[in-house]
Amino acid sequence: MNDLEDRLRRTLRTAAEQAPYSPVDLTRRVAARRRDRRAQILTVAAAAIAVVAAVAAPVVFLDPAPVRPAVMDATPSSSPDLSGVEFPPSLQEVWPKAIHEIPTKLPNGRKFRPLFFLDAGTILVSTESSFEKTDMLASYDLATGEALDLVRVITPANAELFASEFTAGSGVIAWTTSRRAGEQLIAEIWTAPVTGGEASVLGSINDVKEAEGGPVRGLSVAGDAVYWSTGGTGGVWRLPLTGGSPPAAVPGTEGYHMFDYPWVGKPDEYGTTTYTELLNVQTGETRTAVVKEDESSWTCGLTRCVGDLPGESDGARPPRLAVTRLRDGSEQRTFPPLNAGGHAVITMDRFTFLTIDDPAAGTVGMVLTDLVSGEMADLGLRPNADGSFSYHDFARPSSDLYAYELKGKLIVVDLRAIE
Repeated sequence: MNDLEDRLRRTLRTAAEQAPYSPVDLTRRVAARRRDRRAQILTVAAAAIAVVAAVAAPVVFLDPAPVRPAVMDATPSSSPDLSGVEFPPSLQEVWPKAIHEIPTKLPNGRKFRPLFFLDAGTILVSTESSFEKTDMLASYDLATGEALDLVRVITPANAELFASEFTAGSGVIAWTTSRRAGEQLIAEIWTAPVTGGEASVLGSINDVKEAEGGPVRGLSVAGDAVYWSTGGTGGVWRLPLTGGSPPAAVPGTEGYHMFDYPWVGKPDEYGTTTYTELLNVQTGETRTAVVKEDESSWTCGLTRCVGDLPGESDGARPPRLAVTRLRDGSEQRTFPPLNAGGHAVITMDRFTFLTIDDPAAGTVGMVLTDLVSGEMADLGLRPNADGSFSYHDFARPSSDLYAYELKGKLIVVDLRAIE
């Protein structure tokens, strides 16, 4: 795989993040809207793939077998034949205390998307008025199924990017949108009380550039301010929660992207390796990962990295072997016969996804992996009827929740409950 193909593959996978409920006509709708930044990436990458690989539609999965159109359906199918594939035990078997199976709709009948935990038993969820267009944030009680509307999300006129980058801290929920004003692209930071109430614009960033990954990335609330980095060339910005002043650049962060505040890093997820260099903007501490010259497609967390090393080839596909190790190169652990498959996010400096690949069928399963203990659990996702495979990644390196639809239920994984 050459550098261009590898970059396109990783861009397509990034485009699939946070899209577990996407419709089967995703490509057509994305091309028509071009509003969400990941949709923009997907459209561009699909066009590039068509030129490079002469295929008709993008495929949102890792290291595929024969290229097929993507069908965004997480329901397992009976095709292809997987009788010879060995899968790890299920999530319910490995971490039963961490798993919640809940309905796919709220009591009012609306589909919803879990975002993160508000407290021990309550999660923040979003609903959409149309594709990718969030209109409401609500709390959801995992024990009772009770939902309570918290914040009505406003979509600005001439929106280029619907509400995204949802986060919380210091008593507020924050997110971002962007809109066109003549020739300018204006990004806006919104906040609302975490207990519910009216949303308002905390501040605006005028004439931001359309950059890889979007104009606002890694939005975080810490202390008395909101922080984020810009796409493209990077750089971290700060905006007080009190408002009343414009965003200010954080000194010494040029070229860095938000990793998990107060940590920023480089290269970001669009590099051949990711976040090998970290900087703590509060203390000035730096951390550098050992990655050899012949290694690529590695991603790093706060203390450890994960990637693929060459293995013995069976002649059917390039050999790979999933490996994790500490940033200094020590305590290396392998996960045969799984593959890291690219830049899967490491969340809580512990959990990531590895793939189960079959020489004939390509990617056939996804495994939640504890890089510290070595425990692995099968999500139960299988290839779609046409042989394609789709999933979404963790939203950020501090994600405490993972949710996906399976067999008519929503599976919610409380990562904090895994001992």
